[in-house]
Amino acid sequence: MNAIIKSAFIIFCSLLVSCQCNCEYPYKDNLTEFLSTEANYKIPQGNVILVILPLDACSSCLLSTIEMLKNSHDELDIVVATSSKRNLKNFGLENLSGNIYFDLKNNYSRYEIGAGVPLIFHFKNGECLFYSETTDDKKSQIKKHFKW
Repeated sequence: MNAIIKSAFIIFCSLLVSCQCNCEYPYKDNLTEFLSTEANYKIPQGNVILVILPLDACSSCLLSTIEMLKNSHDELDIVVATSSKRNLKNFGLENLSGNIYFDLKNNYSRYEIGAGVPLIFHFKNGECLFYSETTDDKKSQIKKHFKW
């Protein structure tokens, strides 16, 4: 019986840690600086879904994220970190719905924003409501939040 309770507690704690439902994103100031300095982007007032796509991230993470975004049917603000706009076609980014901004110097890694893989944010009136890495183990959480 103790093993069952211990397992349930571990699962509960894992879910609690992995769900950033109240969006206590620890790098918001760095993110804001990165967006304004490198991508000429300011988090707008209103409701916005922001995606950070570092094209030098793991290919499978990137491709599955792009596929998920194609099926979202939401207007997206996408910041692409790459050294060349030509890379857009390599990943099929030209087919995404939304506004695309660029970090053409690929400087995202100079800012501590927690981006080793693609990230997705939900902002409303400048406040972060949700954020997540877009790894496969988080896709169901993302789809649930955005009702995709």
